[in-house]
Amino acid sequence: MFLTSAAFQSLSASWHNLDRQFSVPLITVGNCAALGPLPPSISFNGLELMLDIGSSCTRPDIFDDPSPLFALLKYASTIAGTPELNLKGDVRDADQHKKTLMSDEFGCGGAFVAARRVLQAQRFVDFSTAVRYGWVRTTAPRSRRPDYICQSVPGSPDLTLLEAKGTQTSREYCARTQIPSGCEQLQTVRLVDNTKQISRRAAIGLTLRRTDDADESAFYIGDPDEGKKTCDYKLDGDFDHIALRSHYLRLAALCGDAELSTNLAEVVVPAGRTPLTLRLANREVLGTSCVAISPAGALELFMGIDAEVRSILFRDKNAEMIAAVGLEAHKAFNAIDHGVASTPDGAVLSLSVYRN
Repeated sequence: MFLTSAAFQSLSASWHNLDRQFSVPLITVGNCAALGPLPPSISFNGLELMLDIGSSCTRPDIFDDPSPLFALLKYASTIAGTPELNLKGDVRDADQHKKTLMSDEFGCGGAFVAARRVLQAQRFVDFSTAVRYGWVRTTAPRSRRPDYICQSVPGSPDLTLLEAKGTQTSREYCARTQIPSGCEQLQTVRLVDNTKQISRRAAIGLTLRRTDDADESAFYIGDPDEGKKTCDYKLDGDFDHIALRSHYLRLAALCGDAELSTNLAEVVVPAGRTPLTLRLANREVLGTSCVAISPAGALELFMGIDAEVRSILFRDKNAEMIAAVGLEAHKAFNAIDHGVASTPDGAVLSLSVYRN
């Protein structure tokens, strides 16, 4: 990809702006006591949010599509340079359909960020993938299915339902419309399984505000009980195995790793990009690279999975070992001063700027 010098300077400044800590208020809607003690705010690095947007919104059945990486490039330039997480004022003038898509994707990525911190979620199974692959069977219409079912501890019988929401309309709209709507979706789920149970249900919304708004961006969270009118969801197989495959299928697709996708999906997928190797914090990462070149220099976005985590996925898919190694890798990558974001599953986003 080729950029003008002006575009290079703009994008490199956007990347630098993202690589810092944001603190966003967390506001409860209704009684959320069942979720346990909740912090007043959630802190995270902007690059981690971009990584989670890519992870949460990637379709695992499309194995060699670079568009999720371009979404990361596109959204990086929408964040303002204010201390708080704000969108730039000119985002207001964007086409309504584009703003809706942006809000949805920020909502999904934000829900991953929040769920890791307040619900200790480790692996995310998106229902659309689970139903498509036959891992979950349900008669519920697609429009009423929750977004994700999460696992906090491999082997634990307790699962968490997660519905993600995002908006640029107003904080009031998120609190009074989106979260209640998400809670209604969560209430209809009844898990039919003798080994697992739904212990928590959480609707998490991220309302994005602009620099010219009077209020600030915020997370909202709601916690409904199971409703009287439910649809059955039946697991077809061991959920620990399902969670591992679904979670890492999305990451493999995001990285363009057809070999890993074939292994996890247990079907042959079209040949994709050969994973590249990047060395970070004395560890190897396998993934894909997107490079933008300009007369003023080059920008490189690298998205990958820790090589040791990837090796275990190929070898025996030991869920406990993957969790331990992923956390070890996450700590090592987080020790890097700048330009790198990672998550406890071993996923890594690295941004590099090379100036002429």
